[in-house]
Amino acid sequence: MQFSPLKKDFDAYGISLVRTRKHFGVLLKFANKLVFPYLIQCDRDALINIENSVKVGSAKVNTSPVFYDLEVSTSLEESDKEEIASMGKCV
Repeated sequence: MQFSPLKKDFDAYGISLVRTRKHFGVLLKFANKLVFPYLIQCDRDALINIENSVKVGSAKVNTSPVFYDLEVSTSLEESDKEEIASMGKCV
């Protein structure tokens, strides 16, 4: 697959582009289990749309799809979730 703006052949570098839409948590979980290197790039609206929640202690904290999917993939530590909760208090 040739990426025209960069004039680079992604296959030659072992790079794959995968469009996951909103729900990439399962893909992250799979990549983590396989110890597969990855990089995620999201649209801005994936961070600013508040349409999900994560459990922080015994409370649920409203958050964006990005943080929700990181929770689904078990990539968030408890300290990360506490930081997300504290950001909501600043708004």
